[in-house]
Amino acid sequence: MQLQPLDTSSSDETVEQVFDWLTSLAGMGVGVLAGFVLALITIGILKLLAKREPLTQLVLNRATRSLFVTLMILGAYLGWKYTTSGLEISSSTGIGRFSQGLLIAVILAFTFLTTRICYLIEDVAVKAKREKPSRNRSKMLTQAQVIRRLLQAVVVVVGISSAILTFPSAQVAMSSMLASAGVASIVATLAAQSTLANVFAGVQMALSDALRVGDKVQVPGLDGTKELGTVEEITLTYVVLNLYDERRMIVPSTHFTQQKFENWTRKHSQQLGVVELQLDYSAPIDSIRAQVDLLLSGTELWDGRSASVEVSDMTVDCQTVRISVSAADSSDLWVLRCYLREQLIQWLVKEVPWALVSRRIQPQQVRYLSRDRSDEEVHRLARKLVGENNF
Repeated sequence: MQLQPLDTSSSDETVEQVFDWLTSLAGMGVGVLAGFVLALITIGILKLLAKREPLTQLVLNRATRSLFVTLMILGAYLGWKYTTSGLEISSSTGIGRFSQGLLIAVILAFTFLTTRICYLIEDVAVKAKREKPSRNRSKMLTQAQVIRRLLQAVVVVVGISSAILTFPSAQVAMSSMLASAGVASIVATLAAQSTLANVFAGVQMALSDALRVGDKVQVPGLDGTKELGTVEEITLTYVVLNLYDERRMIVPSTHFTQQKFENWTRKHSQQLGVVELQLDYSAPIDSIRAQVDLLLSGTELWDGRSASVEVSDMTVDCQTVRISVSAADSSDLWVLRCYLREQLIQWLVKEVPWALVSRRIQPQQVRYLSRDRSDEEVHRLARKLVGENNF
């Protein structure tokens, strides 16, 4: 029997591949550790700066965890690339695919870190409004929210596109797409027309200051009736309204740029409101006016700007007493109107009940005139009546 020589080339190649993997993984582990240490040092420096700079504390609140993750992934990728730099790596091999996966992870990690940092724009506006509330601060907060979302959208699109372009086949497809950019752009524009319209409307609202976070607006509801709500959030494509019963109404951004709507707090939040009472003509208007002044002086809901009591209308049965008052905002105005209505009704019932509207039935005396008739006249009329009946 003739012995066959052993094939040692394949076994040597396997051992070499295992050694390459172990070396690369060890380098990646060292890179992860280095990234973790670098993140600790960076966070420590930021904490020292945060004692004197409030903006640095905002950075820590938003980006601490994402900074750790990003630097550790970056360290893993750099360690892997350093240990595999002397190897001939093909994208079809296991090491090549793993290297590409690490690169995609680095891109996505930096994308996530950048989106977290974009929140600083809004955080600064929120902090400024909290320290000193004003209409200008509300405008700044609204614009900061829209700009933050716009930047995040751009960052996400760029990050995902960069990750996809790491594949050679995607690069070829992108080249073909750019070659036929005319047709592709037309198709993409038609497909995204509605979305882009809402995005442009959201940016337009923020830059034109037509709508701000915290504004009270009135828009048509689902059943056609008007709904009053507070602007809670302005995104790139829609606006969130907080209604009085704590429902949330989602309105497309194009509604506020293409249709009319009421903004009750465009320049200021102060408002005027009316309470109407249907009273009898005997109602003492001067006493009612004095009672209204007394009620307003005893409540903080009235802002002291305006108050009046007038007879605005009259019908056959009653007169309409119109009470006009002012308040700091629509919420206080609603409570103030209810308060005045309740207190005035109680006062009228207790003090001047005759001033309330009531139905009257007034009988009229009817006088019958009678004349004394003689006997001859009575007989004559009787004969006349009998003669007419016989006829």
